[in-house]
Amino acid sequence: RELTPEGSFQMAQDLSPDGQTLVFAERVDYGAWDLFTIPTTGGPVTPLLTTPFDEIDLRLSPDGRFAAFVSNEPGRAEVYVAPFPTLGQRTRVTQDGARTPRWSRDGRELFYLTADRRLVAVPVHPGASLELGAPRTLFALQGQHAWATYDVAPDGRFLAIVPEALASEQPLTVVVNWMAGMRETTSR
Repeated sequence: RELTPEGSFQMAQDLSPDGQTLVFAERVDYGAWDLFTIPTTGGPVTPLLTTPFDEIDLRLSPDGRFAAFVSNEPGRAEVYVAPFPTLGQRTRVTQDGARTPRWSRDGRELFYLTADRRLVAVPVHPGASLELGAPRTLFALQGQHAWATYDVAPDGRFLAIVPEALASEQPLTVVVNWMAGMRETTSR
């Protein structure tokens, strides 16, 4: 059954660890992405973070107490963390452009991709509030294509979707005089 209301373009972001809440992003009237929640059992949509900026790619910590997400409020995409479900006191994690935050399975690390194609890990010290350690680069992405998305396996390996070629790299084929070819095919 469909959970989210019809109308706007929406993308599921994450499911709460207890399976009771779906977080989704929706492109709103003014073109930005905002974040919303809805109970998986059905019920009203609740705005989670609605601003004039894009908020997207939200991932919940394994215990469901915190969310990491991307916002372009500072003028470029940056990673933030905030308590869930309020997203009240947001903490900016990155300074030089980043995307695609992901939590380790134990919630003790937060990973993200930088604008200059590095995978970075930030130690996380959960407690009454979330304390973040110093970021460290794990490795630079190899090859000419960035990861479309990725996740962290339970054993700590990274599983990534890497496009073989981007749309702009595909060859363009132009067929001229195609009607003559169609007449030739149909006359046989």
